This record gives sequence, structure tokens and C-alpha cells, in this order.
Amino acid sequence: MRIIYYGQDPLPAFKNPVLTVGTFDGLHLAHKKIITQLCQSASLLNGESILISFYPHPRTVLDPGDLPVALLNTLEEKIQLLNGTALDYLVLVDFDYSFAQMLPEDYIENFLLKNFTPKKIIAGYDHRFGKDGKGDCQLLRSYAANHYFEFDEIKAQYVQESKVSSTKN
Repeated sequence: MRIIYYGQDPLPAFKNPVLTVGTFDGLHLAHKKIITQLCQSASLLNGESILISFYPHPRTVLDPGDLPVALLNTLEEKIQLLNGTALDYLVLVDFDYSFAQMLPEDYIENFLLKNFTPKKIIAGYDHRFGKDGKGDCQLLRSYAANHYFEFDEIKAQYVQESKVSSTKN
């Protein structure tokens, strides 16, 4: 797995990129399902699997509060866990308030499409992005139809009737 620091390292010319985006804090069952499908899809498309994540964690920027945000893994631990997968690339984006203010449509058009030209995007059912988390799978699906990439939504994963998540709902 090659690590790219977005904005610092040049992006390579990705071959048939298949993307997923998220914080991936605590690599749990649902994350593993997304990564497995990501890598399988990339293989079927003779492409490359790309996981885009953020540092610092968006909650530390958007809701700093008085206490530090409790994360399941440090960045170093996350990298170590992801190294054990078949991912081709981990792209780390410096998450700041300016990035958080991007409208969902701008995020798709000016970040995802412009920088990565994905053949496919895979996201969990509860994936949110853009200013105030207004972007969702429905918006990605509508862009997929008009921008020539495929979109797969991974449904919620359950263990003994409990939904798998890094955060308590």
C-alpha cells in the first residue's frame, strides 16, 4: 500500500481508480466489507483501489469542545491496520475547517472527480460528506448516473442484531 499525503505529494495517474472515502476509525467488520469490495472491484476493473481518509479526524476540527475526541486508533495504528489489507493506495487529506465548508456538489466535482476520475465509488450506507454533512449516498448515486462512474452502497452490517459502527448512535 502506497501512502499519499494529499496536497503535499503529487497524485499519480491512477489506473481505473476505485474509491472509498471515510475516517475508518477502528477497522471494524463494516469497514472490512467496504475494503474487500473496493479491492475486488478494482481487480475486476483492472484498476487500483484507493481509500481516502482524513487527518486530523473531522470531529476534532468540527466539534473540538473542551475534551479531546476519543478515537479508536491513532493515525499510525490506522495505517498499520490498513497495511494488512490489499489496498493499493491510502490518500490522507489534511482535514481543516476550509475543507469542511465545501458544498457536497463541490466536494464531488472539485475533489473526487477532478483529482481521482473514479471508475467506481463505494460507500457505506451512512456516508456523509460536504458542508454540514449534507452529501449522502443518494447524491453520489445521482452523480454516478451523469458522470460515468459506478456507485455501490454497502448496506449496514450486523452482529447479533446490533449494527456495526465506530460510534454509538
